[in-house]
Amino acid sequence: DTSAVISITNDHTITVTNPAASVDWQKGSEYEIVWTSTGSISNVGIKLFYYGIPVLTITTYTENNGSFMWTIPGSVTAYTDDNYYINIFWNFLKKFCSFFILTINICYI
Repeated sequence: DTSAVISITNDHTITVTNPAASVDWQKGSEYEIVWTSTGSISNVGIKLFYYGIPVLTITTYTENNGSFMWTIPGSVTAYTDDNYYINIFWNFLKKFCSFFILTINICYI
């Protein structure tokens, strides 16, 4: 018998832990995007989406060390609903975090 069984498993995962669901991030402020991963993933990219539409490439290439500090630029439009999300990707593996709210800076006097 010359047949063989080939088993392919995907041991690569990415789990976003921050931002979490319904957090409120403000333009102009710095936040830490946090994730965990398994498998041999050396580098990742990060994008910002709103209602499934890409808004901003945060980084195309960063070390897969589990975190990335990001200052939200003032050029990003802020809405009051929670339909923004972060996409962390490696090759074809993509992981979307929970939806969160992006607002403008509010200063109370």
